[in-house]
Amino acid sequence: MSLHSTPASALDARDIAALIADIVDRDASDDARIPISIEEAIATLPIDLPRSGVGEDGALERLRQIVRATPQAAGSRFANQLFGGRERVSTVADMIASVLNTSMYTYKAAGPQVLVERAVLLSMLEKSGMTGGDGMFTPGGSLSNLACMIVGRNERVPGTREGGFDGRGRFIYTSAESHYSITKNANMIGVGRSAVRPVEVDRDGRMLPDALRDAVRRDRDEGARPMMVIATSGTTVMGAFDPIDAIADVAADEGLWLHVDGAFGGTALMNPEARGLMSG
Repeated sequence: MSLHSTPASALDARDIAALIADIVDRDASDDARIPISIEEAIATLPIDLPRSGVGEDGALERLRQIVRATPQAAGSRFANQLFGGRERVSTVADMIASVLNTSMYTYKAAGPQVLVERAVLLSMLEKSGMTGGDGMFTPGGSLSNLACMIVGRNERVPGTREGGFDGRGRFIYTSAESHYSITKNANMIGVGRSAVRPVEVDRDGRMLPDALRDAVRRDRDEGARPMMVIATSGTTVMGAFDPIDAIADVAADEGLWLHVDGAFGGTALMNPEARGLMSG
């Protein structure tokens, strides 16, 4: 058997480090980078894919142009209600994760990374006051809601995981200010967008428990089968926290599954001074 080494890559760690250093240096400046127009981006940036390869050096240069035209979302003068800034250690960890390119489905494939993931989940559960539970990482709030809605469907309507629904109405109740992913996910789990019942909110954008109870009972009287209620902790427009305690009472009385969408404000659980917003 003959073994042949492959030529050294023209793109080495120093090239990558230089590009990353450029990003970090620009973020450290006091200048907020404004996005260029779509027209200018199309006209001046290497957006289109070439018909033939450009090589690693050419690819790096294309990356460099795109990076320099990208809005500055981690600099000292960038603030947004959903994201902003950079945690340096997390940035390094994220880079290493990409370089390792590890699949996380088994210990055989990922080794100690699976144990680290488990330790983080258990720590977050403990800090949230949810010991004895379990959890999962998702890439965002929409898929978090989808996973929890699937769990609620399976728990409240036995047999649907394998056999689907029987055609009778299965309604989902949520704040009129809730995230758009609720209706999108209702379609994906098989109940349909029209099964989502928006519940009236108060002047601060919080769901009204009495309005929830009235809606559930009205639908039940008309022959429907209410299934779950989704409260929101930190709506994406007003930042409202639904009164979970009172909503939980309604859910218990009416036999509904209760899910709390905490993608925006759920981290209040981690702060003793703000934890009261998540009471219930």
